[in-house]
Amino acid sequence: MLKYAKEIADAAKRFGVNKYALTATMLYENQFTHFEVKYGKAVWLASFLANAATLKPQNASVGVSQLEIYRVKQLMNDRDLKKHFTAKERSMSTVQIYNRLTQDPEYSIKMAAARMTYVKREFGLDDWMATIAYCGCASSNRANFRRWVASGYQSAFAPSKEAQKRYNKMFAKNGISGRAFEYWNCVDNKCWWLT
Repeated sequence: MLKYAKEIADAAKRFGVNKYALTATMLYENQFTHFEVKYGKAVWLASFLANAATLKPQNASVGVSQLEIYRVKQLMNDRDLKKHFTAKERSMSTVQIYNRLTQDPEYSIKMAAARMTYVKREFGLDDWMATIAYCGCASSNRANFRRWVASGYQSAFAPSKEAQKRYNKMFAKNGISGRAFEYWNCVDNKCWWLT
């Protein structure tokens, strides 16, 4: 991830999100992709094909952003976000989006920042709470999500088990949010020997 510091900072600035929160989202989403890193396109292809077998290849979550292809299409055509994308990008096919997400980390990071911006607007959240709602599996019901936030993130009010799990992992002592700050401390202090 260190080699993508510039791309993360640029995407955060472009889409108006906190670079630490975007980094935390990227770290969270990539903690499960060790097989993708080890086996590369084979795992992404397996995900794509598994979803294709159900006739829903657009549901594959791929790339360093781990975004679903259908969600990327929605983001590029969103009323407030489409200004960040060319007409050619907005008309890409499912396979073209898959290729961009899996082969172009800068594009994938840009889409993660776009998703956070969308979630902030739609759910009425700050950057850090957008790290939780980033995944649609955390909640699709905005009212339930807001009720959970108002409760102080009590598990009894969590809109889903995934939302509570993401919250706990993100904000626990030594959690992912802290790792995002460590990441930027390392970038600022030139920890390039780790890349």
